[in-house]
Amino acid sequence: MPPKAYKVPLAAAPDKPVKLADLARRVGVCVTTVSDILNRPAGTRYSAATRERVQRLAAESGYVPSRTAQQLVQRRSGEIAFVLTRTLGNPYWARVLDAVERELRAQGYRIQLGMADVTSGAGADRLSAIRGSQVDAAIIGPVYTLQHLQSVERALRGSPPVVLFGYDLGVYDAVLADDYRCGQIAAELLLEHRHTRINYFCGPAPELERAGAKCRGLRERLATCGAFDPAWYTFCFDSGALADIAAVCDSFTRRWRAAPPSRRPTALFCHNDQVALVATGAFFRAGIQVPRDLALIGCDNLPESAHLVPPLTTIDNHVGEQMRLVVETVLWRMANPAAPRRVQVVAPTLVVRESV
Repeated sequence: MPPKAYKVPLAAAPDKPVKLADLARRVGVCVTTVSDILNRPAGTRYSAATRERVQRLAAESGYVPSRTAQQLVQRRSGEIAFVLTRTLGNPYWARVLDAVERELRAQGYRIQLGMADVTSGAGADRLSAIRGSQVDAAIIGPVYTLQHLQSVERALRGSPPVVLFGYDLGVYDAVLADDYRCGQIAAELLLEHRHTRINYFCGPAPELERAGAKCRGLRERLATCGAFDPAWYTFCFDSGALADIAAVCDSFTRRWRAAPPSRRPTALFCHNDQVALVATGAFFRAGIQVPRDLALIGCDNLPESAHLVPPLTTIDNHVGEQMRLVVETVLWRMANPAAPRRVQVVAPTLVVRESV
């Protein structure tokens, strides 16, 4: 039986949005039926013809669902927390934030940003605040020590789903770059260029084992030829502050210039592009020419790295793809809370320029 016709037009006044009741009256069904079809999984219990009429009329009329109503029905806030445990002083983390925000927005979610140092009480307080803010899930990273993991667990116990990025700690879902392979790639390129004294520059403190995968990849790939000298391993506190990196670079240049030429490293794999950018300037001021005196490889493929003099050879860990997978994993975990843990690793690629 065809639906009852009404003489009143469906289109609302310019300043008055179309409501569910308007659609229901036009189709000849109750408001609950229209709401089920447009806003709830229960809409599948209605006939295909009824669903098609409601959906077509909604599209033609310009009906816009109420986000608040949908969230109440679905018991969702529409917000996902993003807790960054590093500062935006390193432009890499700004790229991470931009990428995850765009991916979340494309999926219809808003981002709740928290900057938290999980090594401090303030970090734990930030995570606890997120637990009480009714977000649908939390994305957190990078967290790479057992102590930091325990801090996260204490603060987030009983919280919505959690996905970590940057490192896999064996508990939550995780998305990460293959840092070990980054080190191998750097070693292979430098050996190809016949370097015999290669080292890792401005890496994390040795006790941060999980954060040292790049260095391990470099060191183990060089083990057979003896090109890695641990005496020249240079670490830097991971503050993201350019002044901290500059101080390490200046100390290294003084030591390098004081050493006999036969003992000096001829190539460095930098912990990231930010380190390589600061090092290039420090070496220039010290009269050390890149790559004639000292070859450099960065990591992260920051856009700025292509504009150095010389342009920086680096390793791209595909931050956009990582954040796409992070958001995909968050949404999957929200829909599959009891599923086995998922870990995804993004393979890096070499970007050859002129610093080697």
